[in-house]
Amino acid sequence: MNLEEDIDAHCARARAAGAEIFRKPEGQFYGERLYGANDLEGHQWTFSRLIKSLSLEEMSHAGGVTARDQL
Repeated sequence: MNLEEDIDAHCARARAAGAEIFRKPEGQFYGERLYGANDLEGHQWTFSRLIKSLSLEEMSHAGGVTARDQL
């Protein structure tokens, strides 16, 4: 199972357990795949998984933004 499938499987288990999925799993330009869910008590959660580690330059290019180190 690859990392992308891991977060999708997690989402499927959450849905089967009764969570309301308000954001379907999708890849982000900064290298993570994430989804959002409300649990049975109405608490909102966001789950993510790093799929690919990117440099600031790669993130800037992929997202069309300027990312810089703030340290």
